[in-house]
Amino acid sequence: MLDALQSYLGEAHLGLRRVCFGDKASKKIFGHTDCVRGLAVASSNTFLSCANDVTVRLWTNNGECLNTFHGHTNYIYSICINPTIPQGFVTSGEDGAVRVWSAGDCIRELRLPVESVWSVTCLNNGDIVTGSSDGIVRVFTKEPDRYAEETTLSQFEDEVQKVVAASQQEIGGFKLSEIPGPEVLLEPGKSDGQTKLVRRGTNVKCYSWSVEQNTWNEIGDVMGASPPSDGKTMYQGKEYDFVFSVDIKDGAPALKLPFNRNEDPWVVAQAFIHKHDLSQGYLDEVANFIIKNAKLDSLPASSNGFADPFTGEARYVPGSGPVAGLPPPSAADPFTGAGAYTTAAAAATDKPLVPHDSYIRFDQANLKAIHDKLKEFNSKVGDGFNAFSDQQIENIVKLGEMNCIYNAETVSLLKRMLEWPKDILFPVLDVTRLAVRNAEINGQIFDTNHGPNFVRYLLSLLTPDNLPANQMLAMRVLVNAFSALAGEMLVLAARESVLHALVSLAQLNNNTQIAATSLLLNLSVALAQQTDSVELAECIVHLLTRITDSEAYFRGLVALGTILAESPNKIVVQTKIVSNIQLHNKLKRDSSDVDPSFKKICVCSQQILKML
Repeated sequence: MLDALQSYLGEAHLGLRRVCFGDKASKKIFGHTDCVRGLAVASSNTFLSCANDVTVRLWTNNGECLNTFHGHTNYIYSICINPTIPQGFVTSGEDGAVRVWSAGDCIRELRLPVESVWSVTCLNNGDIVTGSSDGIVRVFTKEPDRYAEETTLSQFEDEVQKVVAASQQEIGGFKLSEIPGPEVLLEPGKSDGQTKLVRRGTNVKCYSWSVEQNTWNEIGDVMGASPPSDGKTMYQGKEYDFVFSVDIKDGAPALKLPFNRNEDPWVVAQAFIHKHDLSQGYLDEVANFIIKNAKLDSLPASSNGFADPFTGEARYVPGSGPVAGLPPPSAADPFTGAGAYTTAAAAATDKPLVPHDSYIRFDQANLKAIHDKLKEFNSKVGDGFNAFSDQQIENIVKLGEMNCIYNAETVSLLKRMLEWPKDILFPVLDVTRLAVRNAEINGQIFDTNHGPNFVRYLLSLLTPDNLPANQMLAMRVLVNAFSALAGEMLVLAARESVLHALVSLAQLNNNTQIAATSLLLNLSVALAQQTDSVELAECIVHLLTRITDSEAYFRGLVALGTILAESPNKIVVQTKIVSNIQLHNKLKRDSSDVDPSFKKICVCSQQILKML
């Protein structure tokens, strides 16, 4: 009989079980008051069941309920016999726990750092295996020689404690555990816009009733009102004032949109668009959604002034990963000699030059020369707050290595060093330029709380009163910021200020020209298909008439060709190019130039002319 037992699970509200032999249902058994989730064979004459009514029941094969076991505080999703425990079985459920039972008594609770434990099973040696809502499979054992490493166990306990602490959080004077579960959504609302708070594991979600749709729509996660979360909602390990659910496509799962009141809604919206690979056309809609649902009385103030982000608390750290780029420039390092600055290797030669589809960055540098220059400048600082030891300087320079292993102390040292006077700042900017290639560090230096000020600080270094080396390296930091999402997002958010700074550049040496057109190229890759790419094209056209370095000119052409190929306002971009007689004539001349050293400029000019 037991080998032939089949179960029809999930018949909500009736708790119906059909015990079947072959294809024939022999008996209907009633007992559970909500959806039945799992069955397990207890003996040759009995079996167990678990359900959404938070109970486990023991049945005879004839359908008689022998006992009901209580222990879980939310839906029970899975049940399995443990062969190493007398009359033993294990269960898991929506309360994030696995419970171990023996002869009907719960003898052990295993708390997991998750909202739901979807499935549990037992191995022949008694090990317990779980599958949970965080997508992780965990194995628990009672054999010490097979325990995980101490660091892993400690991390697991810390995560569990955070989840347990969050469950004690109060919402409007009610403990989280006292707020009703999703079963309250089975009842229709009484009026349009009526809201309900619903507990989902360790989270509380707010739902609003729609008369038109005749359904409850999730608005978002509700923030707490007391410690330990200090009025925040946890999402992916971070605390937020709001975690909204945004419906982008019909039938697709809602996307999570975390937001803090002190953040710029437009910056957060831009990050959300990039994270989920959405059209730039959603920017206004998402930003206005945040403003409306967060009930922002006023938006964060934007300043046209430039503040040094490296003074005070929460300073920045640099970071990233390789991105395909263009051929290396023939540019000289401002203090280490020729050829020190080059970009990533070129793509295959048979690939069209435009449109370009990936970001470029400046990778190469002479770390020894940078180290020596930092030591030299460090001696000029004196013995005050900003002086560094030789070991500290060595550790800071190591941040420029591609796969560096860094610590918080070294990062703090770099931030202190960025406070040096501007006349000796350029080697520090160079280390920063290299360090922001690391994605993790990039995310710290360009975070939404302080990153906008850092971008404004870099733009302040482009003013005429700054050293050409500072101008060039500030732009290279902005170019390499595209190595990771955080930097990319903030540079794009400040694109109007970036374009204004580039257009306002007074004198452009060759290195500065290459940095400027590289930055324009990355902007064109990001914005070519957007409606506001016309302003970017106008800036590129303006600079191309001033460029004298052939490598810089080539990069500018690729940037312009990328916009021309993909802009939704192609006619406007064509007009900008044709109406600039100086540039248009140069394109014609270069398209027929047979000089091998200018071949790529010739090919790119030909491709642009074909699109006019």
